[in-house]
Amino acid sequence: MNASRATARRIAASIVAIALVASTFFILPTSEAAAEGRLAGMPSTKTLASVSMAEDGSRLVLLKIALAPRVTIRAHSHSGPAVITVISGSLQIDLLRGAATANQDGAETSVEVGATTYLSDGDSIAFAPSAGETISNHGNEPLLLVASIVLEPKELIFDYDYWTPPSRPNLQ
Repeated sequence: MNASRATARRIAASIVAIALVASTFFILPTSEAAAEGRLAGMPSTKTLASVSMAEDGSRLVLLKIALAPRVTIRAHSHSGPAVITVISGSLQIDLLRGAATANQDGAETSVEVGATTYLSDGDSIAFAPSAGETISNHGNEPLLLVASIVLEPKELIFDYDYWTPPSRPNLQ
């Protein structure tokens, strides 16, 4: 059963990559997101697609996320893998636990736990299952992201209670 679940997750990761590339052609520009008035300090999320992946009820979710300048999505994790691509703006990621790989200007690099990674237009980052991170817009313009996340049944998109991050005063 674990082998089939691992295979499903590998397939999902491939689907995520394809979906992210394809979705960049269908995302609203940042100015439209800002005009919608949804960038007033809280992340704005819109589900673009949600597909059941297995009999256990896990699902692959494709999201558009908008963050106002200087807004942070506090420490959280997801039970499955996740991929985030920057459509426009400046993204800061603090990896608190687990593994991640960043793709900046076509070059892949491993992200170390405790490291801060800065991404801009077209860059992406892939998180291993259960990785813990904070996501921040460190720029002065709205940040627009596309994220693909594999979620377990009934798991929230930003499940802050799924994992309690270690005390890290420098990351709060």
